[in-house]
Amino acid sequence: MNVLLSGPWVGEFGWEIMKWVPFVRYEVENNKYDDVIICTKHGNEYLYKDIAKNFIYVNRSIKNIMGCKYNNMNPSFKEDEIENIKSRYNKKTKITILSPNNETLVSNNKLKYIKYGKVDKIYKYDILIHARSTNNLNSNFKNWSINKWNDFALFYKNKDIKIGCIGKKNLAYVVKNTDNLLDIDLETLCNIMANSRIILGPSSGPMHLASLCKLPHLVWTDKILYGGIGKKDNRYRYEKLWNPFNTKCWIMDDCNWNPHLTDIAKFVRNYLMI
Repeated sequence: MNVLLSGPWVGEFGWEIMKWVPFVRYEVENNKYDDVIICTKHGNEYLYKDIAKNFIYVNRSIKNIMGCKYNNMNPSFKEDEIENIKSRYNKKTKITILSPNNETLVSNNKLKYIKYGKVDKIYKYDILIHARSTNNLNSNFKNWSINKWNDFALFYKNKDIKIGCIGKKNLAYVVKNTDNLLDIDLETLCNIMANSRIILGPSSGPMHLASLCKLPHLVWTDKILYGGIGKKDNRYRYEKLWNPFNTKCWIMDDCNWNPHLTDIAKFVRNYLMI
């Protein structure tokens, strides 16, 4: 019996869905495993729904976690945890361990993507917004102010335009005059994304998820080159590298993470033809 033990994933959500999950999926689909065990954050099971039913849960922001160790940016399993997993099967079981590392996350192109979200052909929302509000890694300069988000939504208060704001509590704003969709489960979120017209916000994991749901997205960012994606910028990442289904996207990278409200409103007005 051959069992794949994958993970643990403790990194950023965008990297999980665009580099790690498709790598694991490729591995599973091209090898004969009798069982697959995925180690990931609780709530992310939906991302692996097509390849696994067994999960080990970790907090992606903690370096020392139960059953796992995090050494030099290469997470791996403790020996006693591996032995515990082996005890579930017969003595002849082979445990194949697949752990994130620089090769699998950056240079490896053996990837298999799937589209997330069930299409109902009925729009759930005209506009989704991810009003990022985190300061992780001193990144609060990437946040658009809550006042701008509130002013943006106010444009549509008396119009037949439905807006929902997504994200995680304490990591995203709740915007006035929108439906509060913060902390909904991933499957529901992907179904909503697959049946909405557009999403907008600063570069973030949820904006990459939109690409896999084939939801058109307007993203603002900067022109900085990132070594982790081959000395390319975010425009290249959104338009080419992390856009396997050629989802429509528009990149604003000349605003230094702070576009003018009127520019965003004008784009949305033209796109929705209102």
